[in-house]
Amino acid sequence: MSELDPTIFTRYAEFLQQRAGGVVARWTALWGVAGALLGGVLLTPWADWPVHGVQARLVVLLGGVAGLFLGHSLGSWRARGLELQAQLARHQLQFELMSLARARPEPEQPLPPVQLAAAVVPSATPPVTQ
Repeated sequence: MSELDPTIFTRYAEFLQQRAGGVVARWTALWGVAGALLGGVLLTPWADWPVHGVQARLVVLLGGVAGLFLGHSLGSWRARGLELQAQLARHQLQFELMSLARARPEPEQPLPPVQLAAAVVPSATPPVTQ
């Protein structure tokens, strides 16, 4: 069996933690743009909605805000999952280190000297009569 390398667990946990940090921002930006694009679909000629001027900008803005809200919610959920995986990697390392510590034999210590009392043995036993 190969030796346990604790740096693998810690690097993996740090990688997951860093990844979780950027997930919320990426998902929020992605869904904000997607919401704005979906809000802008109403402005296309084939949508045939009578939206003009300030109302058109408001529709795009509301779509973007809705997308931002959805993206932040989904990103937070995904980040919590990655943080959980990072925490599990840290606990796995602790478990492995504790298991290895238990499996190692303890150095033998010499037993303390035992003083035996002199046993009392009768010199001659009486014969058994029936």
